[in-house]
Amino acid sequence: MPRTKRVRTEAGESSNPQRREQQQPQNQSYPIDEFLNESHELAFQNFSSRPIVTGRRVNLPPQYDALLVSKLESMGWLNLINLPQKVYPRLVSLFYVHLRVTHEEDGNFTLISYVKGKGVQFDVPTLARIIGVEVGEENTYFQTEAELVNIVGNGSDVYTTICQNRFTGTSLQARHLKSYLRILHRWIVENVTPKKGHHDAVPYFNAYLLYCFEVGQKLDVSYIIMKEMVLANQEMGRSLLFGALLTKIFKYFKVHLANEMEIKIRSPITQYTVNRAGAAANLMGNDNAAEDSEDEVPPDDGRQDPPVNVMPSTEPPQYWTDFLAIEEQRYTQRVEWEHQMANQVNSLGTQFETFATAQNSLIEQFGEFRLDIGRRHDMANNRIDRIEHRVNDIYHHYFPPPP
Repeated sequence: MPRTKRVRTEAGESSNPQRREQQQPQNQSYPIDEFLNESHELAFQNFSSRPIVTGRRVNLPPQYDALLVSKLESMGWLNLINLPQKVYPRLVSLFYVHLRVTHEEDGNFTLISYVKGKGVQFDVPTLARIIGVEVGEENTYFQTEAELVNIVGNGSDVYTTICQNRFTGTSLQARHLKSYLRILHRWIVENVTPKKGHHDAVPYFNAYLLYCFEVGQKLDVSYIIMKEMVLANQEMGRSLLFGALLTKIFKYFKVHLANEMEIKIRSPITQYTVNRAGAAANLMGNDNAAEDSEDEVPPDDGRQDPPVNVMPSTEPPQYWTDFLAIEEQRYTQRVEWEHQMANQVNSLGTQFETFATAQNSLIEQFGEFRLDIGRRHDMANNRIDRIEHRVNDIYHHYFPPPP
């Protein structure tokens, strides 16, 4: 009888053919609630590890409206001030890992994504309706100086319009801007063209945005936001943008948000931000200072040797100012928490004193009840004794004892 050669099994694999077949990994069937296909699931880890730029709400006193609120209102962007306070990081990653873009025609295109079993699809007018902004007169987005010159014709016109002095350098910084435009620049880099890190540099497109604010040219912010989303999706390692704005989009498309991990935006643009931007003085009536100095040519942006016998600058670096701002916010939150805890402890103390008073009152009433019961018991015993004595007297009266 011929011998049959046994199939060699790997370590940990069953020799039983039926059981070995059951041990083989089963292929996942797509789409599922989380991913449309396997490539999305494999790419998700990369997207979920990227930082998220949430955007910042605005919380300014009314006297600062002229710096920001009125300008956004004139542009039709006012609803971008009050962003949702909650951001859902996992859903943001799912949105970007599935993001696709259609071909652009006549300044309009469509973004298509998939989040928790819901199709998310919108074009420029639809996004404008979702976030509550006006459809602008111009759909423009670029990143290079050549494109800026191609649109404006003369790049120096842009710098003359938005800069405090005549700008001749190659790298436009926030300190070169007119004071009252610095807070607007800060809001733009937080909510329209966001990025992680410091916000000192003014990119060419941001300079064009500020120029449009100054000359009254209305741009379509929905178009700009969608272009930024596409770049965030296509460039490896770039931060995921518009975390808070995406919350509003998720709600519009009825994405299920319950039981999702959330983070809250706790650092709005406040009066402190305005003071750091150096814009408060202009709001209070010093606008002419910038105009009077426009004819002065600033020194070169290159490094220069400090003059002899001149004290070094005492102005702290930007990173230190940012750190102090964060620490101040944390300290304020800590003080508020301690104040709340102290109020709760005082409330508990007051309730305990009320409970102790009620307890003492009950003990006192119980003591009085015991005394009253004792008195009643003695009175009952005395009455019983008198009744027994009277019964004995009557009995002996009618039935005298024998002689």
